[in-house]
Amino acid sequence: MEKHPFLNRSLDDLIAFGKEQQSAYGSNPPFPNIYFDDFFDAEYLRGIVAELPDLGGDKKDIHYANPNE
Repeated sequence: MEKHPFLNRSLDDLIAFGKEQQSAYGSNPPFPNIYFDDFFDAEYLRGIVAELPDLGGDKKDIHYANPNE
């Protein structure tokens, strides 16, 4: 099966990986969970981030009515 542009593995590889990790997923404390290292293609994600507006810039347009806001 082909690889999606945003994933680092093919769908067949992901299905096989899921089957390999099934028992570990079910027994991870404190509840069933799993971690996928390098799941997404980093270059593809960088392209997405580049399209987002910069939210860490100038805050001069933010005004508060009092210091507790």
